[in-house]
Amino acid sequence: MLRRPEHLRVEEFVDLIRTKYLSSEAGAILVDLVEKIQYLTLDVTSGLAFGKTFGMLQKNSDVDDYRISDLGRGVWPLGILPLH
Repeated sequence: MLRRPEHLRVEEFVDLIRTKYLSSEAGAILVDLVEKIQYLTLDVTSGLAFGKTFGMLQKNSDVDDYRISDLGRGVWPLGILPLH
């Protein structure tokens, strides 16, 4: 079965969570899901647009220093502001 590129990115995302952030009886491992979802989004988008991903999921880092997690944290409160 031929898998689409975005399916491969989702598999990379799940593998990242399972290998780096799976908690055990020894303790909980915290994960910044905002950051990891942004890695997934940018890797899917870059793969579809350019035919090659940025590689954020594989490297588990913001490879081009977008500081994407900071952007997400600065914008999310706008979604909860009351509109009058």
